[in-house]
Formats: sequence, C-alpha cells, structure tokens
Amino acid sequence: MSRSLKRIILASCFLFFCLNCALAEDITITTYYPSPYGSYKNLNIYNQDETGDQTQFTQGVTLAGILITTDYSNLAYTPGIFWSTQNNNSTKPKAGIYMQETNSGTRLYFGTSDNYATGITNNAIVVKENGYVGIGTTNPTSNFHIYDSTVGDYTNNALRVETPYGYATFGSLNGGWFHMGTSLPQFYFNNPCQALVGFSTYSSRDKKQDIRHLTVQEEDKVLESLLKIQMANYRYKDERFSEKVHLGVIAEESPDQILTTDKKAVEMMDYISYAVAAIKSQQRQIRQLQQKVKELESRSKS
Repeated sequence: MSRSLKRIILASCFLFFCLNCALAEDITITTYYPSPYGSYKNLNIYNQDETGDQTQFTQGVTLAGILITTDYSNLAYTPGIFWSTQNNNSTKPKAGIYMQETNSGTRLYFGTSDNYATGITNNAIVVKENGYVGIGTTNPTSNFHIYDSTVGDYTNNALRVETPYGYATFGSLNGGWFHMGTSLPQFYFNNPCQALVGFSTYSSRDKKQDIRHLTVQEEDKVLESLLKIQMANYRYKDERFSEKVHLGVIAEESPDQILTTDKKAVEMMDYISYAVAAIKSQQRQIRQLQQKVKELESRSKS
C-alpha cells in the first residue's frame, strides 16, 4: 500500500470519527482508558430536555445535565465539583461542592478556603438529609441552624441582618447572655412580645457614664410632672384582629425624660425610674405630714 493511500484512509477515519461525535446526542466522559481524560478549557452543555415534572430530576437520572455516579459506601464522601488555580498552591482545592453518603440519606457540603496552603478549610454550608441547612455546623438541628464560636459585642455575632439603613446582629455575648444588637437607635416590634422569665436592663456602674443622682428638689419636680400625665385607654392600629384595650400614656402628652429619642415611644426603664423618683418625693411628703400629725396630737394632749 502506498504512503499516499495510507494518508487518505487515515484522514477518512478521522473525519468519520468527528462526524459521529457531532451527530451523537450523548458523550460520556469517564476516568478509565480509553475515554478522553484530560483538561478542558471550556465545557458547554446544551440540553433541551426540559420538563414540568420535577420528579424527573428528583426520582430519575435520565434527564440529568451533569451526573456524577459513584459506588455507595456509608459515611463516604463522593467526588464533586472543585476549583483550583494553576498558581498559588495549585495542588490544593480553593472551593468545592461534594456529597456525603450515610445510611439515612445524603448530605451536601459547600466548602471554601481561608488558607490556600491548606486547601478547603471550612464547611461553609451543609445541607442535611432532611433538608436542614447548617452554617458553621455539619449537623444542623433546625431548618436554618447557625453556629459560631465567636462571642462579642453587637458588631461581632453569629447572625447579621443588614439593610441600607443599618444592621441587627444576634449571638452570644458570653456564657450567660444572648445578645441582640443594632446600629439603629431602637428596636421596633409590631406585635406584643412575651417573655417566659422577664426582661432586664443592664444597670451596672461599669456600663454607665456621666452618672449624677437627683436632688430632693428634682425628685419633687418629677412628682409634680407625673401628676400632670393623663392616663388613657386605647387600642393599637396594627392590632387589627385584637380587641385588647391597653392602659398607658400618650407619648405626645408625656415628659421627654421617659421617651425615646424620636419621642414616639416610651423607655420603660426610664418610665419606671421616673415613677420611683415620684414615689420617693411623695413618701417624704407623707412622712412630713405624719410628723405634723404627731406634733398636733402631742399638743392636744398637753
């Protein structure tokens, strides 16, 4: 056979192979010889097998866009999708999505890295067999479970919710306190809140500054001011489905000392303290009257 004829036959075989690949609906890439194992710059998948039946994907694999098949072993982690870089510790993964098989179902892991020399350093998100989502924990026990070993003030907590107006944080302040904090001047609850044990306000000297005690004259003025406050019955507009009638004050008719910064709500601790100052003043007046009564009784007996 001449060299020219060999070249023609080889070229014909190559063209026939390319035509078959172009016409094929499915191309399977496996990791065993002689499949085309290697590196690909771009992998584009076009699949027209759309369906309105979700069970085609949840209970079958024939329409799967990308299907990773392995053998089952309890507590084994399966191959997944991972990212790496050609430089900066190229043999270490930078992020990944992979699965763990258990006797009760599967878990999905989303991992990232904060140390390229180590590889994936955390399980950022874990989706449990029952659909529970965990952040910072591989064993979520509720629909959305966040674990963070960090404790701190309102700027550093496990959960942070932020809007253009400010943020709120939730987490552990220390071993004895749960912390809710906000960068805004106040919290707002549109419905009544109930506590099984009760609410308390930090009152330690360590947490306060510019401390100045009221004089007797100032407490007397508090009593005079308190006597001018009108009590009212009312219902809140937001309580559309409640017939509850409340008893309290109207902010616009109350002294500034018991109101919030925007003067739309009452500071309960200030309100109580205001009443305590008034009671002290009133008690002094009662004692003075009692003393006068004793003096009058003593004079009447002599």
